[in-house]
Amino acid sequence: MRPDEIDATFVPRRRDEIATATLDHEAVIHDQARLFHLDPIATLVWECCDGTVSVDALASELSATFRVDANTTRRDVLRAVRALAADGLLDGIEGSPADSPLVHETPQVASPNADGCELEVRFDVGGLLLGVSTDHSGARDALRKILAAHVTDDPGEPAASYAISFADATAAGAPSARHTLYDQDGPLLETLDPRRALRALLTSLASHGDLASAGVGALPAWVIGRGDRAVLVAGAPELPLDGEVLERHGIAVADGTIAFVDDDGSVVIGAPGVEADLDALDHFAATLPSGNDAVTPLPWGRARVVALATDVADEPGHALLAFGPLADDDTPAFSGAERALDALLDLLATVPVVAAGSSQFLAAALLETYR
Repeated sequence: MRPDEIDATFVPRRRDEIATATLDHEAVIHDQARLFHLDPIATLVWECCDGTVSVDALASELSATFRVDANTTRRDVLRAVRALAADGLLDGIEGSPADSPLVHETPQVASPNADGCELEVRFDVGGLLLGVSTDHSGARDALRKILAAHVTDDPGEPAASYAISFADATAAGAPSARHTLYDQDGPLLETLDPRRALRALLTSLASHGDLASAGVGALPAWVIGRGDRAVLVAGAPELPLDGEVLERHGIAVADGTIAFVDDDGSVVIGAPGVEADLDALDHFAATLPSGNDAVTPLPWGRARVVALATDVADEPGHALLAFGPLADDDTPAFSGAERALDALLDLLATVPVVAAGSSQFLAAALLETYR
């Protein structure tokens, strides 16, 4: 049966292996690295899809319970069940998932948007083929040395591609020259410090690796920390984060846009699962123009997560979505998606969600003691 063939006689049943969390009467469903968000009505329908009641019987029951017009209820229940079926969340439905308002997915992997980055080197990280392009004549050999354990000549299509552009000292001049790391959507990091750009590349590559064996899950978030405490900030820090305020409070920012969260609620700052020669990294970086960024980078290591920062601080369900989706079926952007979802749910239950509107909020979250 196809989703559009479902009628009032259909008896919906949830697939048993799907993980669900309900926050504030709104369900968040995790299935094969896809993340879905259901509104309260769809959540109620989802919870009733136990394989014992038909669409018509369910609509009649809900109509009587909430004293809503029966025809309206039947229409809404049928629409919700078809949407759940279209996304492959119900048993007995054939065909590929159709477009649905329930699902939020990441874009397809494309070539990084970086002009002139034509020198490519390929790496095998956790069984995935990854490509890194550069515009620097010596960078390809340097990357091969830094990541010697992962170099491959596999001619296949990379699962993901990155580009790293190094500033030319003769053209741009230190210390104003910027080094840039790109993914398929554009710049991930622009920095005066080439070491920071290279560490951000390692962090991005690690997000595709075997995170389960590394004991972590990956979340798309910036890590902003002070001492041994950290706040995870959903998405890129396009918020008004004042570098002077952060520095005045002794707050630093991690190199990459990926947070690796451990089972105990700590965050691993670095590139777990990637074997890298950091001495070779430093040696190559020393040949490039270098300056100091406005905010100090966090040293690699571990920090305890004390808060999650989003622009929807009062809505845990939306906060969960703000850190997802973790990946999609076609692009294994985060191989530790299952572990990451579990870690995120644990964090939501144990740490506050704070407004990420300014550096002052982040500073307060880090300076406050959460026990």
